[in-house]
Amino acid sequence: MILTPVVASDALQRINGRNSIQGESVLEGLVLLSNQKTITSESVTNSAYARWIVETLEIKGNGKVLNNDELFNINAVRGVEDRRLSKSFDLEPELVVVLLGALLSTGKIEVNIDGTTYTAMDFSEFAVLSMEKLTKFSYIKKPSGLPLIEINEILNLFGESAPNNNEEILEGSIRRMNSKLNIFIEEVLKVKRQLSIGYLVGALDVLDNNTRSEYADQLESFKLFCEQLLRYNSIPKMKNLNVSISEIEKQKQNKELIEALTTLKKSVDEVSRLVNYLDQAKYSYGQNSDWSKTIDDTVSKLRSNISDGQSYVSNLSELRQLKEEYITQYYTIHEQSRLTATEDNKKQEILRSPQLNMLRRLQSSISLLPGEQLNIWQENLEKTKACYQLKKTDLETSPTCPHCNFLLSADRRDSRDIIENAMDELTDIYDNWLNILVDNLKQDSIQEGLSLLTNDEQKSVELLISNKELPLPLDQKFIDMIKNLFDGFEKVEIAKEDIIKMLGNGSPMSVDEVEGRIRELIETAIDGKDKDKVRIMYKG
Repeated sequence: MILTPVVASDALQRINGRNSIQGESVLEGLVLLSNQKTITSESVTNSAYARWIVETLEIKGNGKVLNNDELFNINAVRGVEDRRLSKSFDLEPELVVVLLGALLSTGKIEVNIDGTTYTAMDFSEFAVLSMEKLTKFSYIKKPSGLPLIEINEILNLFGESAPNNNEEILEGSIRRMNSKLNIFIEEVLKVKRQLSIGYLVGALDVLDNNTRSEYADQLESFKLFCEQLLRYNSIPKMKNLNVSISEIEKQKQNKELIEALTTLKKSVDEVSRLVNYLDQAKYSYGQNSDWSKTIDDTVSKLRSNISDGQSYVSNLSELRQLKEEYITQYYTIHEQSRLTATEDNKKQEILRSPQLNMLRRLQSSISLLPGEQLNIWQENLEKTKACYQLKKTDLETSPTCPHCNFLLSADRRDSRDIIENAMDELTDIYDNWLNILVDNLKQDSIQEGLSLLTNDEQKSVELLISNKELPLPLDQKFIDMIKNLFDGFEKVEIAKEDIIKMLGNGSPMSVDEVEGRIRELIETAIDGKDKDKVRIMYKG
């Protein structure tokens, strides 16, 4: 790019807030822009070109001015206009003017042109002067009146700015900064309270006593600084500002300490939450598992590093990784171990099934059957649990499922298999019991009891033996009959003489009398016996 007076003027207008691609290129070339592409006190100070001018002015001493010709070397060439270049960097006068504009806009200098002194407040008027006039400025000097350098540094410290030091904008920036001061004072008090409590991981403080004391002094210094600034809430009051650049730099570090301690508190809180989380997770996983031992080792190293004032970042990273591994493993096993809604419905159907009801009835009546088989089967089935609400995000704050409290170390992991095989196992129990019934009904001792059954009862038993199938529907009378066969019937014989005697030896009797005598005969014959097991036979 060829530097012309127009391009240099564009650079000044870019400083003044007007967009200009050519002007921005010039400012970038002189290293005057911040990362946000703006002119700030800090960005101007970072430019070696601008620093050369400020340092040259400093050498002159307080109250002295730096004349135009003291910045340039003049190369006289016969026949052409004298060529002027800056004594350092060989910059053209137009570029020097751009540097002066940047220094002027940030309040670092004042510029005198033909008897008129331009301050940061007058930058807009300065920027529209002709380049010919600007390059022939009379002198520059340190600013008088408002301490604009210090004011801008303080504004920057609290996130405010005053572009070109426009008086109206500056007044607004001062008011906004002043309104932030009480917020910062309260923040300092909050951080100091935390500092007095300590930044604890378990019983260990991340900071030693000397460091805490040093930090407390820095925080107190920043608080007093903010309280001092509360008095300067307007431009007229700012004229009396008595704060050095070195003091502002010191308070910038103190302000960064607040931010650092706030970050430290978040980090320590995360460590504490993480350690507490993993302690609970060990209970779910099993205290003696290899994973739990890894947790103990890592936490021990972390606490040791904290105690020794060493970095614990790698320990914290390892704990985070262990937590992620735990969440992934817990979630996967939970999904495999808990029943879905469909599987839970199947479980309830099995528990209500007619097959189970039939086996329960047989179990309650026939002691010969191995009822413990059914008890174990049902106990396993009922221990299965359904849970289909768990999300991975639930495990970020709690190491166990908030819906079912599943424990990796204690809860069974075969629930789905149990439901899947439940009906097959129930059928196996049925078949086994049926074989037991049939085999025992074939025993000679049981066969003798068959003669005491009615014809219909004998046929039902014979069908059971031959078909190996229980009659459906299975009524309680059949179950009781089988029970009695296994428990044994008691035969009671009534002789012919007892019947004749009961009928009154041929004497006439009413119907009621006959009925009463029959009941009396039976009751006498079965007295003291189990009525359900008695079978009455006529003895001729």
